[in-house]
Amino acid sequence: MAFQKAYTEEIPESLMEELNQSFKSLVESWRCLSRDVLHVYAGVFFYLIWVLIFKGRNQVICLFLILTISLLNEALDISYSLKQGSQANRGESLSDIFNTVFLPVVIFLFLKFLK
Repeated sequence: MAFQKAYTEEIPESLMEELNQSFKSLVESWRCLSRDVLHVYAGVFFYLIWVLIFKGRNQVICLFLILTISLLNEALDISYSLKQGSQANRGESLSDIFNTVFLPVVIFLFLKFLK
């Protein structure tokens, strides 16, 4: 019983939050880019992959998926910040969501009106 208690205390409260933060830190240090730029790259990357896989179909669904993923990511970030004892920064969260979604929307509009 003591082994089980000690073992479970070593596991972080939310593994997903820890993995999310670790992944961001790893990519940030590996590429020497700020997290704001990583949000821009992530949004464009997912949008372009979607367009290539589905040959340009259902792009609006892709934009909603990017927005949903961005919102979930920010929820994880806020939850992690609160558990670490720091304040949630709404301005930073809104900026991250904007950075993730803005360029895919611009690319979508450009491609739509190019036809």
